[in-house]
Amino acid sequence: MVDPRIVILSDLNWHIDSKRINRADILMLFESRSIGSGQRFYRIDDYYRLITAQKPSLVIFAGDVTGDGSCGHGFQTAFYYLLALLQLQEIPTLFIRGDNDLDSHYNAVVQGLPSLPLVKEISDSTVNIQGLSILGISYQTTADKKQIKTLLSQVQGMTFDLTLCHCPLKRRTSLLDINTACLVTGHFDNKLFSIDNKTFISLSNDSEVINFVTVTYKGGIPKYNYLFASRKKHLQIRYESVKDNLYLNDVPVDIAEYEKLKLPRKRYDKDKNALALSLKYLRGQDYKRSLELMLKLRSGELEMDSTMLTRHMKNQITSKHKLSKSMLVDFLGNAVWKYLK
Repeated sequence: MVDPRIVILSDLNWHIDSKRINRADILMLFESRSIGSGQRFYRIDDYYRLITAQKPSLVIFAGDVTGDGSCGHGFQTAFYYLLALLQLQEIPTLFIRGDNDLDSHYNAVVQGLPSLPLVKEISDSTVNIQGLSILGISYQTTADKKQIKTLLSQVQGMTFDLTLCHCPLKRRTSLLDINTACLVTGHFDNKLFSIDNKTFISLSNDSEVINFVTVTYKGGIPKYNYLFASRKKHLQIRYESVKDNLYLNDVPVDIAEYEKLKLPRKRYDKDKNALALSLKYLRGQDYKRSLELMLKLRSGELEMDSTMLTRHMKNQITSKHKLSKSMLVDFLGNAVWKYLK
């Protein structure tokens, strides 16, 4: 079997005119086998160009595919149109449900999957494809502590090449218990780093600049690239995790020096500093240290200590978040409260 090449996206940021795509457009697509013209297809064309340029053997969407907090809801027909394009190119595609995938919109896509045999919805299920074992976990499961505990017990002893989820921040630490080579989450934040013998990736798309990850296998060994791209801005940024190299339009940049830059942290993702902040926190050095701390505290390798926890809670783990009490309590239990000031 040829080594797989995967493209992973999440939280699709649809153009408002994409809502006007309809069933007739889909029928026309299967007849013409080409993307429609006009503003309605602007965003689909962007996603389709970026995906197919990578020549993937598998495409994965990590939730919030029919709507998102940044673009609204009701893009189920646009997403189905994109899935149909990938079907016509004979590219297998997987997706899971996010918090902004409302019942009526998401179910409309799922109900149409019999016409797209290469497309599978894998929320809270496993699939073996192209020699890879993949676990999918919906937002509804990760957001509910009892449900995620049940799922973790069900997959105990199982091994996965990739685990796909759409997970709130405080629940992500628990997912490190899954025996998986790669843990990918949508919902928000941009991260790519190694932790606890696995690769951790988080994705979101809240602006004109699309971010996605490619996973390329060679002899069974995966290589991860994190990319940001915008046709309108003539921009492409690529971070290669193996070599720890960052390229802006093919010009190398020292990412460690970039991380030292003092950038204002604004409240909204669409702020002009959003891309710069994404790059600043992309390697997640403080987040990684926070995760390692929590794992050591739970295992007993480190003892609870108020002074140490207070110091670590100053860690800026994303552009908007520091290590929080809710993260510590969710993972370590209520016993940690007496050490928190």
